[in-house]
Amino acid sequence: MLVAVGIECELMVIDKEYALVVNEDDAKRAHEQIDYYTKENRTPTIRLTPKALFAEGLGGAAVYGVILLAVDILHGQSAFSFDWLNAGAANAGLIQHGEWWRCITALSLHSNMAHLLGNLFFGILLGLLVSQVTGYGIAWLAILSAGALGNAMNAVLYDPYHVSIGASTAVFGALGILAIHAWMQRRQLGQSLLRRWLPIGSGLALLAFMGTAGERTDVLAHLAGFIVGGFVGLIVSVCHKYITRKNIQVNCAALTIILVAVAWWMALANYG
Repeated sequence: MLVAVGIECELMVIDKEYALVVNEDDAKRAHEQIDYYTKENRTPTIRLTPKALFAEGLGGAAVYGVILLAVDILHGQSAFSFDWLNAGAANAGLIQHGEWWRCITALSLHSNMAHLLGNLFFGILLGLLVSQVTGYGIAWLAILSAGALGNAMNAVLYDPYHVSIGASTAVFGALGILAIHAWMQRRQLGQSLLRRWLPIGSGLALLAFMGTAGERTDVLAHLAGFIVGGFVGLIVSVCHKYITRKNIQVNCAALTIILVAVAWWMALANYG
């Protein structure tokens, strides 16, 4: 660096220590250049603030739980004299004829307590995990979108008489989002092909383990949710740096709640 600015210097060992020797006339200018170089190339101190585990998505998880429990209670009591199951279930034929809201309302309906509790537990867990990597608002909007689009895909693939309910399509959508996010991260880090595809393989293994058990399990709906979740996760990962602002998170969270409310309003308004 000193040579580059025209100062002759020599590195010597004096009393077992290295010393940079310059002409006496150049000493002041050499000190100035060294100080300047040190300031320009100082490594900034980065202070990391530890984030409380799962704190990012706790509010969204609470709303998710309240919605599922509330709809289950309303359905169980036939509140307002409505048959909530028939009004909101993902009836393939009716969805094909334009009743799009059923793709959303079906996610909050469950056949029994075990069905409800399972989707509550895994939905909250995976929702919190997605919230850690995307932010709470985008996470729950992405999960709802994956579940709804998964139900739409399911309706197209099945015959018109097929009916399905449950949040599991959205739960496996969340799993697909996480798998693709991990795949994108490993790809950006330049990891080996095997390491890149490991998250997707793990996601498919979990899908096979959890999503195919049970006599009344809608395997195609679970697979559709996982696939759509993967595409949603890819979009979120690509656009992540543009959607991290706080106001976007708040707007996405509000939009998620509005979509569920509007879907149920449409379902009850068109019932019967």
